[in-house]
Amino acid sequence: MDKDQMKKQEEMLNDFQSKEYTKEDINNAEQTANQKYKKKLSSDVWNKVRMLFYVIRHPSLWDKKYIAIAVAAVMYLVLPIDVIPDLIPVAGLTDDAAAIGAAIASLLGAMKSFSSEKKSKIREELPDDLKDFFDSQM
Repeated sequence: MDKDQMKKQEEMLNDFQSKEYTKEDINNAEQTANQKYKKKLSSDVWNKVRMLFYVIRHPSLWDKKYIAIAVAAVMYLVLPIDVIPDLIPVAGLTDDAAAIGAAIASLLGAMKSFSSEKKSKIREELPDDLKDFFDSQM
């Protein structure tokens, strides 16, 4: 990655940290991810992306560090600047999938230590088509 790309990523991160995001911002990011990646990613990876959006939409259930992890992974997915550009077939999605995988591994590790009551609340809030995915991870 060249210096210009690194500078642009740093500016985007600073912008992210200084901005309050609205539900509309989150919906727009999810629509962007849906349009760009739903057909390109396996259903398992896509469900992980959707879990990240769930975490962002339900901050009261999560520590701030897990919300930050979810937001960072989603931003990496939807923003045009990557370590490996998305225009490169297969390899371009590899770094995105790795970012999503690392974020989900962190979140799932945290969820395993949650009380059964908190797990039930999380499951209850999930869209029906994500409940099986959630169950398979717990």
